[in-house]
Amino acid sequence: MKNYLNEGIITPNTLLQAEIKLNEAELMQLKVRNGLQLSKYVLNQLLGREFEAELKLEGNLDTLHSIPTNKDVRPEITALENVVKISKSAKRVALGNYLPNIAFNASYFWANPNPYNGFEEEFGKDWTIGIMAEMELFSWNKRGFRLAQLEHQKRAAQYKLEEAEELISLEIIQAKQRFNEAKDKLSITAKAVKQTEKNLKTNKDKFAEGLAKSSDVLD
Repeated sequence: MKNYLNEGIITPNTLLQAEIKLNEAELMQLKVRNGLQLSKYVLNQLLGREFEAELKLEGNLDTLHSIPTNKDVRPEITALENVVKISKSAKRVALGNYLPNIAFNASYFWANPNPYNGFEEEFGKDWTIGIMAEMELFSWNKRGFRLAQLEHQKRAAQYKLEEAEELISLEIIQAKQRFNEAKDKLSITAKAVKQTEKNLKTNKDKFAEGLAKSSDVLD
């Protein structure tokens, strides 16, 4: 277009239109690159990986039949499962408060001089065995309240885990749908690109022969 302008075939306004189209195309490229990076972040999040983790896909869309559906790789599921396990353990500890505490000890010693024989210069020995049991009989139902509290906490953690699993399952279904839509869109767009390339070549040839306007080539 600049060459045509230098030869006086077109006006500066026509060159300006071409520059505007070029700027629009560069802006579209920038948006596409940003969208691609964001899509990689979302895919890594769905796969339970770091956002910046490198993605290297093998094959093409025809071989990528599905997205991994293993919810166990999601960090939030692992965290909630740990909360449920901790809640169950705390409940078992609370149940232990209803049981007696039993302690057993045994000792053996010898001494010189012998304290059991007038402190004669000889070894004296002795041993002891003891057992103790302790049990709380009444606590104004403090243990019962604590046990009920832990049971509610365990149920709440279980509900959160089930809710998270349902939400992730929904995310996976939505991701599959978007994936299939992208495959269809890619196929349709590929056909459109081929048609547009043929149309562009035809208009370039016509323009070179003076049979078409520059605006036709730009469009």
